[in-house]
Amino acid sequence: MIGELFKNFFGQMGFLDNGSFNATSFLLRLGLPEQHEMGVLLVEEKALECQIAAMLRLIGVQPNVRGWRYIVDGVKLVAADEELAHHMTKELYPAIAAKHDTTTSRVERCIRHAIEWAYTNGNPDMLKHYLGNIAAYDKGKATNAAFIAGLASWCREWRKRKRNGSSSGER
Repeated sequence: MIGELFKNFFGQMGFLDNGSFNATSFLLRLGLPEQHEMGVLLVEEKALECQIAAMLRLIGVQPNVRGWRYIVDGVKLVAADEELAHHMTKELYPAIAAKHDTTTSRVERCIRHAIEWAYTNGNPDMLKHYLGNIAAYDKGKATNAAFIAGLASWCREWRKRKRNGSSSGER
């Protein structure tokens, strides 16, 4: 389902080669040299951010929900360093708060609000698809740490599949 969304979007933009994303054509369109390493990292980060955004939308969390941006940033950080999932209050929330010039308690509360929104108004089938059965049994929903770690784990697997299945034109 997500793959089709990306294929349609990037296909319309002219960034697909035989159904696979072509980072070179994307970089050239941005005006960057095709071997520009920072450009490749930028493309990979934007692709990950698009993947997280698509997952959240499919789960039922829309960008206007408080906490959306914090979850996207949290998932990106935990996908890069899974140890952060074990240090939410001491490392992850402060990093997100510093980036958005807010407090750690606001970050935590907004993420919790978005997760509650997902479990009350979202798509239960998509929640189960991306997160499995990680809900806290006493509350019926995932904790902030479990939600972010679950999405980050899914993103790491997505990246592995993407890299292993990438064509020779991709980096």
